[in-house]
Amino acid sequence: MPGFCEVAFDDVRLPLDHVLGRPGRGWQVITTVLRAERMALMAPARFEYRLAQLGQMLDDLRIEPGHRARAELATLDVDVAVHRAFTRVLLGVVADGGDPGPLASVSKLLWSRLDQRVAETGLAALGDAAESADLEPFLPRVPPAWQEWPVEYWQARAASIYGGADPVQREVLARSAIGH
Repeated sequence: MPGFCEVAFDDVRLPLDHVLGRPGRGWQVITTVLRAERMALMAPARFEYRLAQLGQMLDDLRIEPGHRARAELATLDVDVAVHRAFTRVLLGVVADGGDPGPLASVSKLLWSRLDQRVAETGLAALGDAAESADLEPFLPRVPPAWQEWPVEYWQARAASIYGGADPVQREVLARSAIGH
């Protein structure tokens, strides 16, 4: 599979000053790194930027106020504000030296779905231009800055996999809820 590589090492010996954490505690190091990845602390700023782009695109394309994309943009704006507030809570936990635990999974689920919804809305607003492999005929209607939305859409599909697959995150949350 292009873009994926797995490397395994057996019977590797390293000088102790090259070891992260204490020997035998590698799983703890990895789960700490994964939690940090799942939190995506910069995601709210990225979403705010993308929503501003989306709003400008809707204006440029003269999408009417009653269009589904306008309603979805308003809903996304609220959801991004909720995600921003949640991220601040998460930052507070980490800043106080706490372990975000299952909150990191909640964060990951929030941002992966938001990523997909923002991209879906942008793609829907492009309409026929989004369906075309060749954007050339649509370029008078689609400024260069908006030509990335089809790519954004496909990249966002992977958001439910990287950083810990969504089903795995739901299981983490379920297990933490029942005490396992």
